[in-house]
Amino acid sequence: MFGSLPTRAVTLAHQFGPQSISNTAWAYATLQLPDQPLFDALSAAAIRKIAETTNQDLSNTAWAFASLAFRDFPLLDSIARQAIQRECRDYGVQDLANSAWAFATLYYTHGPLFDGISSRAIQNISEFAPLNFGNTAWAFAKLCFGDNPLLPAISSSAMPRIREFDARGLSNTAWSFAWSLLLHDPLLDAISAEAKNRIAATAENDPSLELSIESGSAANANSHVYSHGTLWSMWRSSRPVAEFYVVCCPR
Repeated sequence: MFGSLPTRAVTLAHQFGPQSISNTAWAYATLQLPDQPLFDALSAAAIRKIAETTNQDLSNTAWAFASLAFRDFPLLDSIARQAIQRECRDYGVQDLANSAWAFATLYYTHGPLFDGISSRAIQNISEFAPLNFGNTAWAFAKLCFGDNPLLPAISSSAMPRIREFDARGLSNTAWSFAWSLLLHDPLLDAISAEAKNRIAATAENDPSLELSIESGSAANANSHVYSHGTLWSMWRSSRPVAEFYVVCCPR
């Protein structure tokens, strides 16, 4: 679709400013167009200009590389060092969530970076959207940072807003706490109750959709996956799952 654009971009990437680098990577990632030569060129240009890059562009670049499964460790290390130098100051909650998600997706464990993300996220936890809660919790659990103080902060802030979560958010958050062995966290009880209510309500209206935990909408294929993810989390955390299983799984 982009014709000769990737080849031209590879040639000119060294002239790109930080925002152009980030925007180009974001566009290709959003369209799921992996182009290794282009991303190699973008990485080299980004590393050279890393000190000039804004927080949003740092996180968007990391997100783009992770979305296309490009494990560019020199770039990730440069992004992490820059974030640590800035102490994640002025990082928005989306920047924090995107950065954590990107590093976890690429299985790149960086303790000092996640400590910085945690500290900043706790300060701004009231600004988190449901998707930020789920993605950030998932990232910390994925890299085995389950003992980080951010997860209890997420728990206390997410519980009053549990009805705002979509199916993916419920599943990711439940998985994160169960995987981290936070077995007695009250957030898991809140997720279990909310998921059961949604599934039961949806099945009552249309039995063919009984796997859905989407709030206020018909099920999509991913809802089935997220329902089973939530079920697994309840089982791992030793929650009573019999009633949940009845409404979650077709006979």
